Amino acid sequence: MSCVNHSTLRRIVPEMPDCFVRQEGGRAVCMKTPNSVGKIAEGGIRLQGKYKVDAEGQPLVSVITAVYNGAEFLEDTINSVLGQKYSNVEYIVIDGGSTDATLSIIRKYEHAIDYWVSEPDGGVYAAMNKGISLASGSWIGLINSDDRYTKDAIEIVAGVAKDGAADIVCGDLDIVSRQEGAFIARRSANYLKLPFGMYVNHPASFVRSAVYRSVASYDSSLRIAADYKFFLTAFVSKVRFCNVSACLAVMRDGGLSIKHEQLTKQEERSVRKEVLPYALYLLVVLIKKIRRRG
Repeated sequence: MSCVNHSTLRRIVPEMPDCFVRQEGGRAVCMKTPNSVGKIAEGGIRLQGKYKVDAEGQPLVSVITAVYNGAEFLEDTINSVLGQKYSNVEYIVIDGGSTDATLSIIRKYEHAIDYWVSEPDGGVYAAMNKGISLASGSWIGLINSDDRYTKDAIEIVAGVAKDGAADIVCGDLDIVSRQEGAFIARRSANYLKLPFGMYVNHPASFVRSAVYRSVASYDSSLRIAADYKFFLTAFVSKVRFCNVSACLAVMRDGGLSIKHEQLTKQEERSVRKEVLPYALYLLVVLIKKIRRRG
């Protein structure tokens, strides 16, 4: 893949966006993380005076990858972002202080990454929140280092975003075997079923950045279900969702939610009880009991 074809290098501007120098919607959008004793390294084209902005008919979509010791599949993830058909993409990589070859892979592609940083953090959800605070796009996607986008994923989302009718776009997800990449199943998105469980696919979902500012961020006290809590909170808050019947991402089997199924169920139950209105929560519990008996 030649550099000129990287999605992140097609719409560079030399002027620093206003959001880096002023408060936007009550939240500071940062150009970089603060310097600290714990910071290991950082880089990217943003630090060279190259930026991205929304363009007419081409909203800027920020993509964030949170990684920790993810060298095995990280290059696939990065290439899936850089190989997007869509031409207005900002890419941010948040590394939690990896000790494997992760940093070498990031540096290999830093000519096409807007900003990357390696420093200790509070886990994957804390890393996601950090990435969101650094994003200047009007839309945000989160793709972890085990996953990858389909080549037209962001183009599809941008097409939906242009009409202004949705604030969260949810797509289908293909699950493949961890090592061989063989197809296992396709998981469709259905946000209307969120009161019953995680029926949207986080890697295949894109969120208008204003939603993170006005509704919620990711609860880093949760190990697995912080994404479910975010989407359920958005649903209860009447944020506008849109399901698209297209596969937007591919996820390798064997993630945390699969390895720790009981913890996942426990955290999801706690989230429902906390987030749902009490009457709706009781209704969901009743329906789930009836289904188990049937």
